[in-house]
Amino acid sequence: MISNEHKSNTPKEEEEKEDEQEEKVDKNSKDFLQFVAFAMKMRLSFSQIEEFGKFLQNAYKEEKLKFLSSCTFDERLLSKIAQGVFKNLFEENLKEKL
Repeated sequence: MISNEHKSNTPKEEEEKEDEQEEKVDKNSKDFLQFVAFAMKMRLSFSQIEEFGKFLQNAYKEEKLKFLSSCTFDERLLSKIAQGVFKNLFEENLKEKL
């Protein structure tokens, strides 16, 4: 938070930039709390929230989240992916371990 004395000594242009930065921090904090609240509502454990958060951070840094705007997360589609793609991978991994 910026003090009134600081504001009165700050040029108008800088003050506007500081206000924008403060608004961005407030929005980021709000968005973060919404994410945590959602994850807790879904009954994810703290360690699951941590891992999911790290995954999202890395994907964001690597610009790998564009799929979110065009893909659906329909239950039937997810089931088909689990059965058609991941099931085979899990079976192969088990066979290799045995």
